[in-house]
Amino acid sequence: MPEVQRDGPVALLGREVGAEPDVKLESLVGDLAQTPPLELLRGLHRAGTSGRIELRGGQIWLDRGEVAAANAGPVAGLKALCRLGRMHEGPFQIFPGEVVPQRNIQEELSSLIITAIEDSLGEFPDARAR
Repeated sequence: MPEVQRDGPVALLGREVGAEPDVKLESLVGDLAQTPPLELLRGLHRAGTSGRIELRGGQIWLDRGEVAAANAGPVAGLKALCRLGRMHEGPFQIFPGEVVPQRNIQEELSSLIITAIEDSLGEFPDARAR
């Protein structure tokens, strides 16, 4: 088995977000039980990452750390991101550098995270929490 380069750009990004590089150093793999989707997005935002996150049931694209698009089955955009944000287990794979096919989300990450949390609660918290 080939030795994984521990100081390459993909491996360094993996350390930032709690994922391991694949054997070819082309992507990162991890488990949502260890790194929940919203925490994963925060880490990729801090790193300014562009690329695609492949989850069971959907995909999220990032452009320089900002969520640019999401698809979950027939649903796209914010609704898809909220669905994917509720996942608590399963594998994920990050493909750094992949281009966004078509942007369908315009909001910045902090607003998206609040919306995803509100959506998962099924009720909206007091407006003062914002």
